[in-house]
Amino acid sequence: MTLKKYLLFVAIALFILSGCSKSGNNITPVHPSTTDTSAYPVVNTKADVYLAGNTDDANNEAVATYWKNGVPAVLAKSANGLRSDAYAIAIDGTDVFIAGSTSGASNYDVASYWKNGVLTQLHGSVGGGSGALAININSSDVYIAGFATASNTNVVATWWKNGVATLLDGLTNAGSQANAIAVSGSDVYLAGWIYDYGKKYYEAIYLKNGVSTILSADPNQSMANGIAINGTDVYVVGVIGNVATLWKNGIATSLAGAADVSMAKAIVISGNDIYVSGYVNAVATYWKNGVATSLTFGSPGLQQDMGDGLALNGTDVFMTGGFDLQNINDLYWFNGLPVKLESKTGLVRGIAVVPK
Repeated sequence: MTLKKYLLFVAIALFILSGCSKSGNNITPVHPSTTDTSAYPVVNTKADVYLAGNTDDANNEAVATYWKNGVPAVLAKSANGLRSDAYAIAIDGTDVFIAGSTSGASNYDVASYWKNGVLTQLHGSVGGGSGALAININSSDVYIAGFATASNTNVVATWWKNGVATLLDGLTNAGSQANAIAVSGSDVYLAGWIYDYGKKYYEAIYLKNGVSTILSADPNQSMANGIAINGTDVYVVGVIGNVATLWKNGIATSLAGAADVSMAKAIVISGNDIYVSGYVNAVATYWKNGVATSLTFGSPGLQQDMGDGLALNGTDVFMTGGFDLQNINDLYWFNGLPVKLESKTGLVRGIAVVPK
């Protein structure tokens, strides 16, 4: 299996800070039916909104980028100055952490992260590529999840704690990838997939401290993209076949109909409420306790909706993963309203929201 295939499905790590709202950022949303925003009210997000993804440089190379309240900041590339990308973002106090990849030797991508714009390339691969797809800050420790190349040349699920890699290569005859990470006390949870070379299909898995649990062995393929821990309960989201799926302690619940093409990307738990982001039939969607809300804008065919990242601020719902194909603007959604960013190409994936 090629490295490119391992990058087809990536999920978003979330970092959400809660607190009292004092003031916010006034942002003019783009109304779904027009690009003229003058007739529509300015919304107040009551938070600093951080996003991670990429934009294109002058040579049309992807470059890792993050946005704070809509303003982009291009991140440092690797020493060879080639491509970079960002998949996830987390905030710890005044520090901004971003997980992604940069180009390395032999044109392989290398798992990387940035702290306040300073690049660190992670290690762990043996003669092949790696990528950092999720990030979690816990008690000042930096946890990152993704994949690296093992000694048997399989690409395998990997997590790093403060830069030290753990390759989860105990599964024989299989490649794997970690798309999400959660930390609860001393326990580290990962969600992702394995690809069984004998059966020739993907299986959704989660891992607790390196011990894997297969969530679905359905030959229609399955993948896990997000994970959250609530007490002793483990929640995972992803897809079985073409159906967005939520697992609670290994029990699967479909979030969309079998006739739809859907996927669940990220999960956030707030009190007794469970929020999941994703898409249904190419329309960005989020579910609250299983009830779907579709988010769209413009005309069909002039947008791309993926529902990659999800964050909450009180009852406000933030979601990333889309851009306007007509005007080539990145965007995110605030309570269902599309908010365009100050960039013209690329894709926004990760999100972190800090209440003001």
